[in-house]
Amino acid sequence: MRFGRYRTAVVLAIALCAAPHPAAAQQRTWHASGQGSFVIAADCQDCGEDIGIMFECRGLGRPADVSVPAVAVERRPGGRRHRIEFFVDGLGMAYDAEVERQGLVGYVPTLSIRQDDPLIERLAGGASLRAVFAGRSSEITLRGARAALAAFASQCAWRNAKALARPLETAAPAAPQGEANAPRPQAQTAGPPGGSGSAPPAAADRPMRWQFYAGRAGEPSRLIFGAAGSDDAVLVASCLPGATQALVELHASPAGLEPGWPVEVGVHTSRGIKGVRGVINQSGHTTFASQPSGTLWSTLQAGGAATFSVEGRPAGFVESKSADRAITNFLAGCK
Repeated sequence: MRFGRYRTAVVLAIALCAAPHPAAAQQRTWHASGQGSFVIAADCQDCGEDIGIMFECRGLGRPADVSVPAVAVERRPGGRRHRIEFFVDGLGMAYDAEVERQGLVGYVPTLSIRQDDPLIERLAGGASLRAVFAGRSSEITLRGARAALAAFASQCAWRNAKALARPLETAAPAAPQGEANAPRPQAQTAGPPGGSGSAPPAAADRPMRWQFYAGRAGEPSRLIFGAAGSDDAVLVASCLPGATQALVELHASPAGLEPGWPVEVGVHTSRGIKGVRGVINQSGHTTFASQPSGTLWSTLQAGGAATFSVEGRPAGFVESKSADRAITNFLAGCK
């Protein structure tokens, strides 16, 4: 396995002690950088001498190279294949790894991970990770792993990018005894502009799609990616004719953010990762301004996808088909 594109940078950036200090690990956050097949994801950003684990894209849709400097050893173990274990929230998974000499770091275990490997979703949804290799053990933070891996998966054209971008599902409460077959209640939700407002079928039973609603009487036009006739949406954009900016509202924003707070929004597309400033509105949703002629909209109009993060946490995934009429009409209405 080769890490040629990043090996030089990693060797220069990492010093003798590869395992992060436990106190420092509490402040570390996973980060994705680069674009396309040159994207990487690691357990820290600009962490200098103590990268714990790093994913590197080997080609769009192909398995990723993974190196774990946190458990590097000083002497090369005998043999070609070596056992490495990952314990995510105490649940262990074992893999065969090779070793690669990385400058002063030592002999680093490396392995190849497919996009459908269960380790990916466990890392994305876990709270703690412990790596064990050749008698060495290291704790590696999983703070921000879901957002970083979602961005990595989207850039590397992995099929599970959408699943990684979704928040973890929680089990529904058990129905009272004798009501196991009772129909689920449906929330009354407002329909699209001009709609009746009656309750639609359960949103989970319908696919997400793009919907365009033209503005009337000076009202802004709206573009929604969500379940039709429902308030179950990932993204709502609005703009007035002649506007230089569209307002984007992320309904899939992470919970617990105070209204009025400024936030950092990550917009991840196949053309790169862009950071923009946003703010939390009174509904708890992140809003930010986006140019209709910018990368986000040109990517979606061409039939691409985008993953969003807010303060390093997942905030939704959207995708489109080439020349989607709803997106085209929305952008035309902004001119």
